[in-house]
Amino acid sequence: MTSYFSRVRWVLAGLAALCVALVIAALISVALRPTAPLLPPNTPEGTIQRYVMAIADGDFAEAKGYVKNSAATGLCDPYSVDSQDLNLDLVNTSVNGNGAVVTVHFVESSSAFGSLLGMGNYPETFELSKSGNEWRITSAPWQVTLCTDEEMSGY
Repeated sequence: MTSYFSRVRWVLAGLAALCVALVIAALISVALRPTAPLLPPNTPEGTIQRYVMAIADGDFAEAKGYVKNSAATGLCDPYSVDSQDLNLDLVNTSVNGNGAVVTVHFVESSSAFGSLLGMGNYPETFELSKSGNEWRITSAPWQVTLCTDEEMSGY
């Protein structure tokens, strides 16, 4: 009987080693995954990418540079950024003259399987206008909207 049990032990040890190797390979592939390339700054998509990156980093001074209303001072809902990672996928861009509407999907990474099933994805739109050679955001989704002090005075 010892020869049968020793074969089973070797098979189990091999399966355990295979599982460990797969976990290590998955961790390495996630760690070495490249970040999204920066889009050109003079495009609506590039403006939104840099704006959302500034909001996620908490750099509101830089984020204000991408907003048409420079009097904006802070996030309308600062808890939305703290409670989730800001990940978004570009869906569509519609440019007509000096205006643009960019549709994105916000991807909530806070739910374990929600984003895999599409439950953590929801579409939102940014509206931009072109002033000179630069695009400025005129309307943003509530998760990343900057508000003036007057608008925030009621909270």
